[in-house]
Amino acid sequence: MAENALSVTLKDRLARYPIKELERKRTKLSPEKEQAFQKWYRGWADRAGIDQDPDNPLHKYDYRGAFKSGQGPEKSSEDGLYHWPSEFKDDDHPNRFVDGVDTKTGKTIKPKDE
Repeated sequence: MAENALSVTLKDRLARYPIKELERKRTKLSPEKEQAFQKWYRGWADRAGIDQDPDNPLHKYDYRGAFKSGQGPEKSSEDGLYHWPSEFKDDDHPNRFVDGVDTKTGKTIKPKDE
């Protein structure tokens, strides 16, 4: 099965930076909060045009963490898309490293090949 260009680019990009283990941190919510989260998420999914399933592994994001912290996405004036807070990204999120910065921590990261 051939890999698509996005997955190859992501693999190349992640291979350049030091990631020890993939961490799939998912915030746990009480049943009552989970119900509120599902409603909140569906609203954002509709608005942002993203998958209705917050647990889809392709998201590579802890939406419950954003919900619990009271954060949501902001619409970018540059590309018109919704962008979620970086602190809830999975370690292998395709936009974790941007211009040599780890968006989860805000630290400048040198690629492995430098």
